[in-house]
Amino acid sequence: MDNLDLLRDSALANVAPTAIETDEVNLNEVSNLRLFQVAVWPESIVAVRKKLLEQVGVASALGQGFAVEGDTAAILSVEPLKFWQYGGVPLTVIPSEGAFLDISHSRTHLRLTGPGTTNLLNKHMSIDLRPEYFPVGRVASTGIHHVGVTLWRNEDCFNLFVPRAFAVAIWQILIASIVGK
Repeated sequence: MDNLDLLRDSALANVAPTAIETDEVNLNEVSNLRLFQVAVWPESIVAVRKKLLEQVGVASALGQGFAVEGDTAAILSVEPLKFWQYGGVPLTVIPSEGAFLDISHSRTHLRLTGPGTTNLLNKHMSIDLRPEYFPVGRVASTGIHHVGVTLWRNEDCFNLFVPRAFAVAIWQILIASIVGK
């Protein structure tokens, strides 16, 4: 086991329920998150972006606030000079290009699916999640109950990356909204 495959204890390990499925919304935690942050210098953004896209096997462009998915990983453009690599083998970044950080342990990954997911999320965040304004591949930093979170919409679901320290509180807020308590 290399140092990137350390056992990750869930921030939600002692919280019930561990998942919820209704006719409208399904919510679950995605375990064993592999999330790497790459911060780049302005003069190296083009070269590092190209390396990231090549590493995950994607030839398409990557715009600010969007994500692209390859076979084994995805690249999310989360800030003007910052990318997240979701899954896969981390990119090697030399100091003259930027900095690399494994942030897997700092976030809890929640996945939301179902026809009522957009309505649920709109109760808690001030982003227009209609497909014409927040299409597949879109990434945004927003907040739930004054906690900064990152939201990524892919083909099948919404992915919510929550700071580990606030995972239980956000989980309980979402569960209460789903079950109507």
